[in-house]
Amino acid sequence: MNARPLTERITTADVQAVRAFLADRAERVARIATPEAHRLADGLQDAVASVAEPLLADLARHASTPAATTPLGAGLVDRWNRLMELVGPWQDQPGFDTQRWRPLAYIPADQESEHMLRLHLDWARAGLEGAQAAALRAHPDDTERQFAYRADRIEQALRQLLDQLEPYAAAPAAEPSRG
Repeated sequence: MNARPLTERITTADVQAVRAFLADRAERVARIATPEAHRLADGLQDAVASVAEPLLADLARHASTPAATTPLGAGLVDRWNRLMELVGPWQDQPGFDTQRWRPLAYIPADQESEHMLRLHLDWARAGLEGAQAAALRAHPDDTERQFAYRADRIEQALRQLLDQLEPYAAAPAAEPSRG
């Protein structure tokens, strides 16, 4: 299946950094010196290893493929997202890489255009509501009639945009070629 995530590639350096970050957290818990703390630390390290080791093996296989541009598979992206679930509780802690350590979206290539169009439609719809609220905040002294006029103009412009995009979102996805 030809597909790719809508974000940058996962690297072995990313996986190793998450693993080291969580190993440090497990060591901190283990220093509490109670049997429960040791079990918790061991459990965290086991959970990380059960996700990180297959993920690293997948990345090694992926790196050995002929083309460096080969898309990441759904299984690899799923394992990365499970690792992100494990590290997520520490996202507000120093050392957490907010730029790299985030879940990935996996969209099959034949659905990516449709997905992006729907995303843009959702943003436009949210923009309509936000623009109306912003118009009220920006001109608090407007009479109700002035506000209604301004809100109607904003709504008209955004509805025109939505009308232009809607046929594309409603169109059926093209069948993948079977060549």
